[in-house]
Amino acid sequence: MAIFSLLLKLGLVLLLSLILGLSSCGNSWVWHERLTVTVDTPDGTKSASGVLKTEFYEKPFPRLTPDAPRTTYTHGGEAIALEVKPGRYIFALLNSLPYTFDLFYPEQPPLDAAPKLMEDDAIGATITMPPSSYPLLVTFENINDPTSLKLVDPNDIQEAFGPGYKLRSITITITNEPVTKGRIESILSW
Repeated sequence: MAIFSLLLKLGLVLLLSLILGLSSCGNSWVWHERLTVTVDTPDGTKSASGVLKTEFYEKPFPRLTPDAPRTTYTHGGEAIALEVKPGRYIFALLNSLPYTFDLFYPEQPPLDAAPKLMEDDAIGATITMPPSSYPLLVTFENINDPTSLKLVDPNDIQEAFGPGYKLRSITITITNEPVTKGRIESILSW
């Protein structure tokens, strides 16, 4: 009986190992994209951009529950920081970005569209984001005070920066440039 119990436990361990091994396999797509924020100011048009890494994974079966997500989508990099007037910045946050493939290929399923963003002919492709897809925008009333964080309404950035300021566009360009690093740390010294 002890041998049967040991064999049963060993079989369960092997089955669990197989399931976990399968769950680490699957398709994945990785590309870089440049996010550019452009604002009209009383002193002219100003832009800032940063390159981020986007990863899209298809999780293989079996999933632990039937309603578990079949895919994972992440952005790596740092927020875009645009100095719209001396000492005053607008930041575009990455955690609120829409799926890139939905912007470039809105009529196609993600598993068909994502691989196209890695193709050589995708490099340089640019899309202007519709306002409904804008990332979360924030500013600091005082750049040296983290508690002065304030949301910025993309339709009325004058409320945060004063008369003459207007968000012109936010674009995404597929690129093979390296991911931007260190800009936020140089601005937010705290």
